[in-house]
Amino acid sequence: MAQENRDALHLHLREVFETGAGKSCELKFLTTDSQLVYVHMETLPVADEDGNINLVRTAVIDITNRRKAEQERDRLEAKLRVAQRMKAIATLAGGIAHEFNNALSVITVNLDLLEMRSKDDDIKNQIVEPIRQSADRMAQLTDQLLAYSRGGKDRAKSISLSDFVRNTLPFIRHSVDPSIHVETDLAANIFPVEADSIQMQMVLAALLSNASDAVKGKGHIRISTRNEEIDLAFAENRLGLRPGSHACLTIEDTGTGMDAETRHRIFEPFFSTKFQGKGLGMAAVYGIVKNHDGWISVDSHKGTGTMVRVYLPAIEAPVIEPENAEAEPYNGTGTILLIEDDEMVSEVTRRSLMISRKTATVKKA
Repeated sequence: MAQENRDALHLHLREVFETGAGKSCELKFLTTDSQLVYVHMETLPVADEDGNINLVRTAVIDITNRRKAEQERDRLEAKLRVAQRMKAIATLAGGIAHEFNNALSVITVNLDLLEMRSKDDDIKNQIVEPIRQSADRMAQLTDQLLAYSRGGKDRAKSISLSDFVRNTLPFIRHSVDPSIHVETDLAANIFPVEADSIQMQMVLAALLSNASDAVKGKGHIRISTRNEEIDLAFAENRLGLRPGSHACLTIEDTGTGMDAETRHRIFEPFFSTKFQGKGLGMAAVYGIVKNHDGWISVDSHKGTGTMVRVYLPAIEAPVIEPENAEAEPYNGTGTILLIEDDEMVSEVTRRSLMISRKTATVKKA
Protein backbone atom coordinates (compact mmCIF):
# COMPACT_ATOMS: atom_id res chain seq x y z
CA MET A 1 0.00 0.00 0.00
CA ALA A 2 1.26 3.48 -0.78
CA GLN A 3 2.33 5.58 2.20
CA GLU A 4 -0.45 8.11 1.64
CA ASN A 5 -3.07 5.34 1.75
CA ARG A 6 -1.46 3.79 4.82
CA ASP A 7 -1.64 7.16 6.57
CA ALA A 8 -5.27 7.60 5.51
CA LEU A 9 -6.17 4.14 6.89
CA HIS A 10 -4.51 4.88 10.22
CA LEU A 11 -6.33 8.23 10.45
CA HIS A 12 -9.63 6.54 9.57
CA LEU A 13 -9.27 3.92 12.33
CA ARG A 14 -8.02 6.43 14.94
CA GLU A 15 -11.05 8.67 14.36
CA VAL A 16 -13.42 5.73 14.93
CA PHE A 17 -11.65 4.82 18.18
CA GLU A 18 -11.54 8.42 19.40
CA THR A 19 -15.06 9.50 18.45
CA GLY A 20 -16.89 6.24 18.99
CA ALA A 21 -18.82 6.87 15.74
CA GLY A 22 -18.93 4.85 12.57
CA LYS A 23 -17.02 6.14 9.54
CA SER A 24 -16.58 5.29 5.86
CA CYS A 25 -13.76 5.99 3.43
CA GLU A 26 -12.32 4.94 0.08
CA LEU A 27 -8.76 3.73 -0.39
CA LYS A 28 -6.52 2.43 -3.19
CA PHE A 29 -4.36 -0.69 -2.92
CA LEU A 30 -1.84 -2.42 -5.15
CA THR A 31 -2.21 -6.17 -5.35
CA THR A 32 0.74 -8.54 -5.38
CA ASP A 33 0.59 -8.56 -9.19
CA SER A 34 0.65 -4.72 -9.28
CA GLN A 35 -3.06 -4.28 -10.11
CA LEU A 36 -4.73 -1.14 -8.74
CA VAL A 37 -7.76 -1.90 -6.57
CA TYR A 38 -10.29 0.58 -5.17
CA VAL A 39 -12.11 -0.35 -1.94
CA HIS A 40 -14.91 1.20 0.13
CA MET A 41 -14.51 0.72 3.89
CA GLU A 42 -17.30 0.89 6.46
CA THR A 43 -15.98 0.85 10.04
CA LEU A 44 -18.10 0.59 13.21
CA PRO A 45 -16.85 0.72 16.82
CA VAL A 46 -17.42 -2.30 19.10
CA ALA A 47 -17.76 -1.40 22.81
CA ASP A 48 -17.12 -3.78 25.69
CA GLU A 49 -19.33 -4.15 28.82
CA ASP A 50 -17.82 -1.03 30.35
CA GLY A 51 -18.44 1.03 27.20
CA ASN A 52 -14.79 1.15 26.19
CA ILE A 53 -13.96 0.85 22.52
CA ASN A 54 -11.13 -1.60 22.09
CA LEU A 55 -12.30 -3.16 18.86
CA VAL A 56 -13.73 -2.08 15.52
CA ARG A 57 -15.57 -4.01 12.85
CA THR A 58 -14.76 -3.16 9.23
CA ALA A 59 -16.49 -4.18 6.01
CA VAL A 60 -14.41 -3.84 2.84
CA ILE A 61 -16.16 -3.68 -0.55
CA ASP A 62 -14.25 -3.89 -3.84
CA ILE A 63 -15.45 -0.96 -6.01
CA THR A 64 -12.70 -1.18 -8.65
CA ASN A 65 -15.05 -1.83 -11.57
CA ARG A 66 -17.35 1.02 -10.54
CA ARG A 67 -14.47 3.47 -10.24
CA LYS A 68 -13.00 2.46 -13.60
CA ALA A 69 -16.43 2.83 -15.21
CA GLU A 70 -16.79 6.31 -13.71
CA GLN A 71 -13.31 7.29 -14.91
CA GLU A 72 -14.11 6.05 -18.42
CA ARG A 73 -17.40 7.96 -18.39
CA ASP A 74 -15.62 11.15 -17.29
CA ARG A 75 -13.02 10.68 -20.04
CA LEU A 76 -15.66 10.21 -22.73
CA GLU A 77 -17.68 13.18 -21.44
CA ALA A 78 -14.54 15.34 -21.61
CA LYS A 79 -13.96 14.24 -25.23
CA LEU A 80 -17.59 14.95 -26.08
CA ARG A 81 -17.35 18.46 -24.60
CA VAL A 82 -14.22 19.12 -26.68
CA ALA A 83 -15.97 17.86 -29.83
CA GLN A 84 -19.03 20.04 -29.15
CA ARG A 85 -16.82 23.07 -28.55
CA MET A 86 -14.88 22.43 -31.78
CA LYS A 87 -18.16 22.09 -33.69
CA ALA A 88 -19.46 25.37 -32.28
CA ILE A 89 -16.22 27.16 -33.16
CA ALA A 90 -16.33 25.65 -36.66
CA THR A 91 -19.86 27.00 -37.21
CA LEU A 92 -18.76 30.46 -36.09
CA ALA A 93 -15.61 30.31 -38.23
CA GLY A 94 -17.63 29.35 -41.30
CA GLY A 95 -20.01 32.28 -40.83
CA ILE A 96 -17.15 34.75 -40.37
CA ALA A 97 -15.31 33.40 -43.42
CA HIS A 98 -18.43 33.71 -45.59
CA GLU A 99 -18.89 37.37 -44.66
CA PHE A 100 -15.18 38.05 -45.18
CA ASN A 101 -15.28 36.48 -48.62
CA ASN A 102 -18.19 38.66 -49.68
CA ALA A 103 -16.38 41.81 -48.57
CA LEU A 104 -13.12 40.69 -50.19
CA SER A 105 -14.91 39.93 -53.45
CA VAL A 106 -16.07 43.54 -53.67
CA ILE A 107 -12.55 44.81 -52.92
CA THR A 108 -10.72 42.57 -55.40
CA VAL A 109 -13.17 43.04 -58.27
CA ASN A 110 -13.11 46.82 -57.84
CA LEU A 111 -9.32 46.67 -57.83
CA ASP A 112 -9.47 44.83 -61.15
CA LEU A 113 -11.80 47.48 -62.57
CA LEU A 114 -9.60 50.29 -61.28
CA GLU A 115 -6.53 48.67 -62.81
CA MET A 116 -8.29 48.22 -66.16
CA ARG A 117 -9.30 51.88 -66.32
CA SER A 118 -6.15 53.46 -64.92
CA LYS A 119 -3.28 54.32 -67.27
CA ASP A 120 -1.04 55.53 -64.47
CA ASP A 121 1.51 52.85 -63.54
CA ASP A 122 2.41 54.69 -60.32
CA ILE A 123 -1.18 54.35 -59.10
CA LYS A 124 -1.11 50.67 -59.92
CA ASN A 125 2.23 50.01 -58.22
CA GLN A 126 1.91 52.28 -55.19
CA ILE A 127 -1.81 52.06 -54.41
CA VAL A 128 -3.53 49.18 -56.16
CA GLU A 129 -0.86 46.51 -55.66
CA PRO A 130 -0.45 46.89 -51.83
CA ILE A 131 -4.23 46.72 -51.46
CA ARG A 132 -4.32 43.60 -53.62
CA GLN A 133 -1.55 41.94 -51.60
CA SER A 134 -3.40 42.63 -48.34
CA ALA A 135 -6.62 41.31 -49.86
CA ASP A 136 -4.81 38.14 -50.96
CA ARG A 137 -3.54 37.61 -47.41
CA MET A 138 -7.05 37.99 -46.06
CA ALA A 139 -8.32 35.57 -48.71
CA GLN A 140 -5.80 32.97 -47.51
CA LEU A 141 -7.04 33.40 -43.95
CA THR A 142 -10.66 32.95 -44.98
CA ASP A 143 -9.68 29.85 -46.96
CA GLN A 144 -8.17 28.42 -43.78
CA LEU A 145 -11.27 29.31 -41.79
CA LEU A 146 -13.49 27.66 -44.38
CA ALA A 147 -11.22 24.61 -44.37
CA TYR A 148 -11.65 24.37 -40.60
CA SER A 149 -15.42 24.83 -40.74
CA ARG A 150 -16.25 22.43 -43.55
CA GLY A 151 -12.97 21.10 -44.93
CA GLY A 152 -13.87 21.12 -48.58
CA LYS A 153 -14.24 18.11 -50.86
CA ASP A 154 -15.37 19.96 -53.98
CA ARG A 155 -12.80 18.21 -56.17
CA ALA A 156 -12.61 14.87 -54.38
CA LYS A 157 -11.42 11.89 -56.39
CA SER A 158 -9.73 8.57 -55.84
CA ILE A 159 -6.05 9.12 -55.05
CA SER A 160 -3.06 7.26 -53.63
CA LEU A 161 -1.59 8.98 -50.55
CA SER A 162 1.85 7.65 -51.50
CA ASP A 163 1.66 9.19 -54.99
CA PHE A 164 0.19 12.36 -53.52
CA VAL A 165 3.12 12.83 -51.12
CA ARG A 166 5.64 11.94 -53.83
CA ASN A 167 4.17 14.50 -56.25
CA THR A 168 3.44 17.26 -53.71
CA LEU A 169 6.57 17.24 -51.55
CA PRO A 170 8.86 18.95 -54.13
CA PHE A 171 6.51 21.95 -54.25
CA ILE A 172 6.33 22.49 -50.45
CA ARG A 173 9.85 21.37 -49.47
CA HIS A 174 10.91 25.02 -49.38
CA SER A 175 8.90 25.52 -46.16
CA VAL A 176 11.37 23.27 -44.30
CA ASP A 177 14.70 24.54 -43.00
CA PRO A 178 17.46 23.31 -45.38
CA SER A 179 19.43 21.89 -42.43
CA ILE A 180 16.59 19.47 -41.64
CA HIS A 181 16.73 16.07 -43.30
CA VAL A 182 13.37 15.03 -44.76
CA GLU A 183 12.94 11.34 -45.54
CA THR A 184 9.98 9.40 -46.90
CA ASP A 185 8.75 5.85 -46.49
CA LEU A 186 5.82 5.47 -48.87
CA ALA A 187 3.92 2.20 -49.16
CA ALA A 188 3.69 0.80 -52.67
CA ASN A 189 0.25 -0.79 -52.36
CA ILE A 190 -1.50 1.90 -50.33
CA PHE A 191 -5.29 1.78 -50.14
CA PRO A 192 -6.95 4.36 -52.42
CA VAL A 193 -8.88 7.15 -50.68
CA GLU A 194 -11.38 9.74 -51.85
CA ALA A 195 -9.81 13.13 -51.25
CA ASP A 196 -9.45 16.65 -52.57
CA SER A 197 -5.80 16.99 -53.56
CA ILE A 198 -5.80 20.77 -53.08
CA GLN A 199 -7.15 20.44 -49.54
CA MET A 200 -4.78 17.60 -48.73
CA GLN A 201 -1.87 19.72 -49.95
CA MET A 202 -2.87 22.27 -47.30
CA VAL A 203 -2.79 19.46 -44.71
CA LEU A 204 0.66 18.24 -45.71
CA ALA A 205 2.09 21.77 -45.96
CA ALA A 206 0.80 22.75 -42.51
CA LEU A 207 2.07 19.57 -40.84
CA LEU A 208 5.45 19.87 -42.54
CA SER A 209 5.77 23.55 -41.55
CA ASN A 210 4.91 22.79 -37.92
CA ALA A 211 7.42 19.95 -37.84
CA SER A 212 10.12 22.21 -39.27
CA ASP A 213 9.43 24.92 -36.68
CA ALA A 214 9.61 22.35 -33.87
CA VAL A 215 12.99 20.93 -34.91
CA LYS A 216 14.86 24.26 -34.56
CA GLY A 217 18.09 23.44 -36.36
CA LYS A 218 19.46 20.11 -37.50
CA GLY A 219 17.08 17.21 -37.18
CA HIS A 220 14.86 14.79 -39.05
CA ILE A 221 11.34 14.77 -40.42
CA ARG A 222 9.96 11.46 -41.61
CA ILE A 223 6.88 11.21 -43.84
CA SER A 224 5.38 7.76 -44.25
CA THR A 225 2.24 6.09 -45.55
CA ARG A 226 0.84 2.69 -44.70
CA ASN A 227 -2.35 0.66 -44.67
CA GLU A 228 -4.21 0.26 -41.39
CA GLU A 229 -7.08 -2.04 -40.43
CA ILE A 230 -8.97 -0.34 -37.61
CA ASP A 231 -10.95 -2.70 -35.39
CA LEU A 232 -13.82 -1.80 -33.06
CA ALA A 233 -11.68 -2.02 -29.92
CA PHE A 234 -9.19 0.52 -31.29
CA ALA A 235 -11.88 2.85 -32.65
CA GLU A 236 -14.21 2.97 -29.64
CA ASN A 237 -11.80 5.05 -27.55
CA ARG A 238 -11.00 7.43 -30.40
CA LEU A 239 -13.91 9.74 -31.08
CA GLY A 240 -14.54 10.13 -34.81
CA LEU A 241 -12.47 7.14 -35.96
CA ARG A 242 -14.51 4.42 -37.65
CA PRO A 243 -13.62 0.73 -37.89
CA GLY A 244 -12.48 -0.50 -41.29
CA SER A 245 -9.64 -0.14 -43.79
CA HIS A 246 -7.72 3.15 -43.74
CA ALA A 247 -4.73 4.74 -45.41
CA CYS A 248 -2.54 6.43 -42.81
CA LEU A 249 -0.26 9.43 -43.42
CA THR A 250 2.32 9.95 -40.65
CA ILE A 251 4.61 12.96 -40.11
CA GLU A 252 7.20 12.42 -37.40
CA ASP A 253 9.83 14.93 -36.25
CA THR A 254 12.72 15.04 -33.78
CA GLY A 255 11.72 18.46 -32.49
CA THR A 256 11.07 19.88 -29.04
CA GLY A 257 7.68 18.25 -28.58
CA MET A 258 4.60 19.70 -26.84
CA ASP A 259 3.32 19.86 -23.31
CA ALA A 260 -0.15 18.54 -22.44
CA GLU A 261 -1.90 21.94 -22.67
CA THR A 262 -0.52 22.67 -26.15
CA ARG A 263 -1.36 19.15 -27.31
CA HIS A 264 -4.96 19.48 -26.16
CA ARG A 265 -5.46 22.91 -27.77
CA ILE A 266 -3.48 22.45 -30.98
CA PHE A 267 -6.56 22.30 -33.25
CA GLU A 268 -8.29 25.38 -31.81
CA PRO A 269 -8.52 28.34 -34.22
CA PHE A 270 -6.21 31.24 -33.34
CA PHE A 271 -4.27 29.18 -30.77
CA SER A 272 -0.58 29.37 -31.58
CA THR A 273 2.74 28.98 -29.77
CA LYS A 274 4.58 30.88 -32.51
CA PHE A 275 5.53 34.52 -32.02
CA GLN A 276 3.98 35.49 -35.36
CA GLY A 277 1.58 32.58 -35.76
CA LYS A 278 -2.06 33.03 -36.78
CA GLY A 279 -3.19 29.76 -35.22
CA LEU A 280 -5.19 28.65 -38.27
CA GLY A 281 -2.93 26.06 -39.92
CA MET A 282 -3.70 23.14 -37.60
CA ALA A 283 -7.32 24.24 -37.25
CA ALA A 284 -7.64 23.98 -41.03
CA VAL A 285 -5.94 20.57 -40.95
CA TYR A 286 -8.48 19.36 -38.38
CA GLY A 287 -11.41 20.62 -40.45
CA ILE A 288 -10.16 19.08 -43.69
CA VAL A 289 -9.47 15.68 -42.13
CA LYS A 290 -12.82 15.58 -40.33
CA ASN A 291 -14.69 16.52 -43.50
CA HIS A 292 -12.92 13.73 -45.37
CA ASP A 293 -14.46 11.37 -42.77
CA GLY A 294 -10.97 10.88 -41.38
CA TRP A 295 -9.29 11.07 -38.00
CA ILE A 296 -6.11 12.78 -36.79
CA SER A 297 -4.01 12.10 -33.71
CA VAL A 298 -1.05 13.92 -32.16
CA ASP A 299 1.44 12.01 -30.02
CA SER A 300 3.94 14.35 -28.41
CA HIS A 301 5.71 15.09 -25.14
CA LYS A 302 8.24 17.73 -24.18
CA GLY A 303 11.68 16.85 -25.50
CA THR A 304 10.59 13.71 -27.39
CA GLY A 305 9.42 15.08 -30.74
CA THR A 306 5.98 14.81 -32.30
CA MET A 307 4.16 12.22 -34.38
CA VAL A 308 0.99 13.21 -36.26
CA ARG A 309 -1.13 10.51 -37.87
CA VAL A 310 -3.88 11.20 -40.41
CA TYR A 311 -6.27 8.34 -41.12
CA LEU A 312 -8.48 8.45 -44.24
CA PRO A 313 -11.04 5.71 -44.97
CA ALA A 314 -10.14 3.45 -47.87
CA ILE A 315 -12.40 3.06 -50.88
CA GLU A 316 -12.69 0.28 -53.43
CA ALA A 317 -12.54 2.51 -56.51
CA PRO A 318 -9.25 2.53 -58.47
CA VAL A 319 -7.01 5.57 -58.43
CA ILE A 320 -8.00 8.04 -61.16
CA GLU A 321 -5.14 9.54 -63.12
CA PRO A 322 -5.45 13.29 -63.79
CA GLU A 323 -6.72 14.28 -67.22
CA ASN A 324 -4.88 16.80 -69.36
CA ALA A 325 -7.97 18.68 -70.41
CA GLU A 326 -7.46 22.09 -72.01
CA ALA A 327 -10.09 24.77 -71.58
CA GLU A 328 -11.05 26.80 -74.61
CA PRO A 329 -12.69 30.24 -74.61
CA TYR A 330 -16.37 30.29 -75.49
CA ASN A 331 -17.59 32.68 -78.16
CA GLY A 332 -21.27 33.15 -78.70
CA THR A 333 -24.38 35.06 -77.74
CA GLY A 334 -26.69 34.67 -74.79
CA THR A 335 -27.80 36.06 -71.46
CA ILE A 336 -25.89 35.66 -68.19
CA LEU A 337 -28.12 35.07 -65.15
CA LEU A 338 -26.35 36.29 -62.00
CA ILE A 339 -27.69 34.95 -58.68
CA GLU A 340 -26.20 36.48 -55.52
CA ASP A 341 -27.83 37.36 -52.20
CA ASP A 342 -25.26 40.03 -51.31
CA GLU A 343 -26.20 43.28 -53.09
CA MET A 344 -22.66 44.70 -53.20
CA VAL A 345 -21.16 41.48 -54.55
CA SER A 346 -23.95 41.22 -57.11
CA GLU A 347 -23.47 44.77 -58.33
CA VAL A 348 -19.68 44.65 -58.63
CA THR A 349 -19.85 41.28 -60.43
CA ARG A 350 -22.44 42.62 -62.86
CA ARG A 351 -20.31 45.69 -63.52
CA SER A 352 -17.18 43.62 -64.20
CA LEU A 353 -19.07 41.38 -66.62
CA MET A 354 -20.47 44.39 -68.45
CA ILE A 355 -17.01 45.91 -68.82
CA SER A 356 -15.35 42.67 -69.93
CA ARG A 357 -18.00 42.12 -72.60
CA LYS A 358 -19.43 45.41 -73.80
CA THR A 359 -22.37 43.69 -75.52
CA ALA A 360 -23.26 41.42 -72.62
CA THR A 361 -26.73 41.39 -71.12
CA VAL A 362 -26.66 40.55 -67.43
CA LYS A 363 -29.88 39.96 -65.54
CA LYS A 364 -29.98 39.85 -61.78
CA ALA A 365 -32.16 37.35 -59.93
